[in-house]
Amino acid sequence: MPVNEIIAQINIDAMYQEYLYAKRRDVSYFNRIEGTPYSHPDFSDAAVFFRENPSPVKAKLRYNELFDEMEMVKDESDEFLIVENKHIIDSIYLSENNEMYKFLIYKDQDEISKGYLLQMVDGNCTLFLKRSRIYQPEKKAAAYQDYVPASIIKKPDLFYISFVNNTPELVPQSSKKIIEFFLQNGYDLRRFSKKQIKYNSVSLVEIVKFCNDQRTE
Repeated sequence: MPVNEIIAQINIDAMYQEYLYAKRRDVSYFNRIEGTPYSHPDFSDAAVFFRENPSPVKAKLRYNELFDEMEMVKDESDEFLIVENKHIIDSIYLSENNEMYKFLIYKDQDEISKGYLLQMVDGNCTLFLKRSRIYQPEKKAAAYQDYVPASIIKKPDLFYISFVNNTPELVPQSSKKIIEFFLQNGYDLRRFSKKQIKYNSVSLVEIVKFCNDQRTE
């Protein structure tokens, strides 16, 4: 599948269009905004894997956490596109940071969302990380308030788990609720102390790897 079949000129949210047009018109655009939309701003050599097609398409991509989009550089120019036709993509591998992203439907408590999740651990229990950012408009100076420039703010990381290829679910954030969450899905975490069970990547990677080992024994 040629690269031009998975990308398209920007034709989505008006805010994203404005962001791209401003970026193209003025390279110092983000100098006036505090923060960045990216954890990794450089474009990375990437492989795009399609469903039912073992041969990946090579590209130069980066993940925009503000808009939850994969951006693609084209012909070494300043313009970039977004990856489209996401429904036919199985996964995207960014080699620079050794990251595997999947575009998935996932459960966010009582809501259903769709977007890119970073795969941390694969197996019967698959752990995903969601990185996201928000845009905060500038605040004009007022009688009792100083001017606050526009900024892009990183939101706390969220973790999701898919049990036996089910829809990824948001992991609760307290140790007690994490234990209950895994127990409801058939995994006993009693070998871990509550101090070991934390809502961060180190702890959850260890827990998920343990659960996968238990299932294979």
